[in-house]
Amino acid sequence: MYNLSYDLVGLIFLSILTFYFFWRPIFPNLSNKIYRVILVISIISCALNIITAHTIDYSTQYSLTLNYILNTLLFLFAWSLPYIFYEYIIVLTKKKKYFDNKFHKFLWGYYIVQSLIILSTPFTHFIIYFDENLTYHHGSIYLMMALINFGILCISAFVIIFYGQKMPTIQRIVIPFYILLIVLFDFIQFIHPYLLINGLVLSISAFLMFLTLQNPLSYYDTLTVNYSRKTFLEYLEILIIQDRPFQIVIVDICSTSTINKTFGEKIGTEIISRTGQKVKWASNHNQTFRIDGDVFIVVTFSIDERDKVLNNLKSEFPFKHEYNESFTFDANVHMNYTDSMNDFEDIDEAYQIIIESIKLSKDENLTLINKGTVNTLKKTRKIETLLKKSIDNHDIRIFLQPIVNTQSNIITNAETLVRLYDDELGLVLPDQFIPLAEKDGNITKLTPLIIEEVCKYISENRLPKSFKKISINLSVIDCLNPDLDKLILNILEKYNVDPSFLIFEVTETVASLAPQLKDTMLNIKAAGSTFALDDFGSGYANLDTVIKLPFDIIKIDRQLLLLMDNDQYKTMFSGIMDTLHSLNLETVVEGIETELQAGIVRDVKGTYQQGYLYSKPLSLDDFTKFINSYDSVRS
Repeated sequence: MYNLSYDLVGLIFLSILTFYFFWRPIFPNLSNKIYRVILVISIISCALNIITAHTIDYSTQYSLTLNYILNTLLFLFAWSLPYIFYEYIIVLTKKKKYFDNKFHKFLWGYYIVQSLIILSTPFTHFIIYFDENLTYHHGSIYLMMALINFGILCISAFVIIFYGQKMPTIQRIVIPFYILLIVLFDFIQFIHPYLLINGLVLSISAFLMFLTLQNPLSYYDTLTVNYSRKTFLEYLEILIIQDRPFQIVIVDICSTSTINKTFGEKIGTEIISRTGQKVKWASNHNQTFRIDGDVFIVVTFSIDERDKVLNNLKSEFPFKHEYNESFTFDANVHMNYTDSMNDFEDIDEAYQIIIESIKLSKDENLTLINKGTVNTLKKTRKIETLLKKSIDNHDIRIFLQPIVNTQSNIITNAETLVRLYDDELGLVLPDQFIPLAEKDGNITKLTPLIIEEVCKYISENRLPKSFKKISINLSVIDCLNPDLDKLILNILEKYNVDPSFLIFEVTETVASLAPQLKDTMLNIKAAGSTFALDDFGSGYANLDTVIKLPFDIIKIDRQLLLLMDNDQYKTMFSGIMDTLHSLNLETVVEGIETELQAGIVRDVKGTYQQGYLYSKPLSLDDFTKFINSYDSVRS
């Protein structure tokens, strides 16, 4: 007689766990869905194990056909668990590329063969059979197929050990322990065949998986009733895989830092908690997430549904919060929303664009983040990727724009302008990638690369004797580097370039943000290089900066040039030029596009001019040809 008590306990426990997991709302990801399948199959296997044990014990009371049907069903369900568990492990480790590989196809092909063999057992007796005395026996290939199923479990353990590095340690331990439990209990049952403990081991294993891998509470933010940021990433991945258009509604609590400072963090926490509850209520059964300390997101799948959520939110905010018995204040939120979003390359791109949308709504207080905004953010992401790739591969494109001495009609200087190139984006201009390079710190790699390329060009090309200098722009981040002077001088020495050949351009904003810039400038000037103040007249640079820092050249911004058709501005401009010249400062006027502008600038002693009238920025090869033929062309 079989001892059914352990399996009965396991069945009861599995039933309670399964009821709880199905009753409680779960996050709709693939691992939760597969875990539900594992629970259901485990319950059915456990129940069939108990029933077949009973029918075998009393085989004379049940028909042979019923015994074969029940045992066939038992093996169909019980021996499917290793394959489903393997799929579960693949999902957990995010190794979905294995879904389509040859081993995966072979595995499921074998599973189909195994199922056919099990179904044929009543006729072939390959797995189990009953003799003429209705006694239960294992068939001729039972042991072999049992070992193969055990092998599938071992492969699952192998996947976790070698590919689950990003999983928490406790989760990486539980999976092999789950397999070890099954092996141990199977061994015990092999020694004591009438002691049924399969149901017990299934219940223990399922419970361990529940606690460490599939606990519904692990998907929630601990403070609010919404899902967490981590869960949002999983959900986003699902939407990308499905290529499903969706909208997001961003709910951003206003002035949380002010609330915390004025009323204390306890009140701030209470407001975040209440806001989370209200967002959940207003979501109209759509998924809600707490992305940041004071930011919530609702995901919808139609514009109409999004608008319903917005209307619900408008009815909930602002809400009155009581600070004490005599004082209440309104807790309010910014609400921003998007049109349909999809067509992302990967989860990282999608998440970063959504985070940038949140920042954008904070900074600019937008209401609608439309497709144009999202496309701009996507383009920014592509430029960031291109920038990093270009720096890593030393694949930047240097252009030079000539600066002409209009008295002698010769090109004396040139300004370095940098471009990036991509087949999809084409030429990417500095105003698109320099702010990104400064933001992520890549400017510290980009600037030395630009200086190297310019020095290499100077050392490898014979340029006219009349050509004196090339200027290179320095950013705020560059100038905050205490070793900037050493970096520049080392590159000059590497390419054996005379330091006097380089001009370094900085803006007044850079100068004000880099207090140590004066010392750096003096060190570099001592070696022979010069400095130019860029964008003078653009609204940033002023005479105070000109006097305080050791500049040699002042570059007049084209904004001043555009005002020159007004006599009063022309007089003012002439006075500025006289002042700068009296300080022994050379001037260069940028943005010259017409002969009329060139003449007006010459009239106010603007000898050195730069702009499209003389040349657009040229690639290094084209610049070399241009500068060597310039005199003959102009004459």
